[in-house]
Amino acid sequence: MIGLLSAAGPSPAAAAPLVLREGLDGYAGTADASVFEGAAYENNSAGALIYLIVGRTNQNFTRRGLVRFDLSALPSDAVVTDATLRLVVDRSGMSEAQDFTLHRATRAWGEGSVNPVSDPGQGAPAAAGDATWLSAAHQQQAWTTPGGDYVATASATANGAGPGTETVFSGAGLLADIEAWRADPAANHGWVVRGDEAQRRSAKRFYTSEAASDATDRPTLTLQLAEPAPSGWTLY
Repeated sequence: MIGLLSAAGPSPAAAAPLVLREGLDGYAGTADASVFEGAAYENNSAGALIYLIVGRTNQNFTRRGLVRFDLSALPSDAVVTDATLRLVVDRSGMSEAQDFTLHRATRAWGEGSVNPVSDPGQGAPAAAGDATWLSAAHQQQAWTTPGGDYVATASATANGAGPGTETVFSGAGLLADIEAWRADPAANHGWVVRGDEAQRRSAKRFYTSEAASDATDRPTLTLQLAEPAPSGWTLY
């Protein structure tokens, strides 16, 4: 629930946004990975790849992304008034303009350190604990449903276009996820990112937290905060 301020007088001013991104001012709380459908790929992972692959491939298999942010940098008394998740497109399939949906994950998953540079679209054999299409943690914990366990109703929807463009998720559902994880940090398993899973060659590559060439291309969660309540205001 978003905190509300009540008192006579003007509303408090907004504070500077809190920007959470791997490598920003020493912040190191982002995890991201792709999972790969298909009998030859379902036990593959790609936690150290510089790309997050989402959508349907030319071979007609689905790819999904996982992304999670550590919210411990957020002051416990902060009032979050807005939240946006920004992903930057590196490469696009046949269909450039399409919608992507963000779903709150309901099971913990492992990022891992596999980096399939020779064939990023298919991943590489997972190590124990890595997220795969079949498992939240390879050889340790299966998903209840292959492809990831998540809330069916999307928290947010955003359009993705061609290379270099931004896909920006925002809205009440995204903010509700943030507030739920603040109330119960152990439930913060991040989001599952889904694309057009019906159209062949719809897959896109987004940059991940491992993208070293330009840190601003990495997944970024921006939280808009209200200034602390002035004396005489009540936060409830």
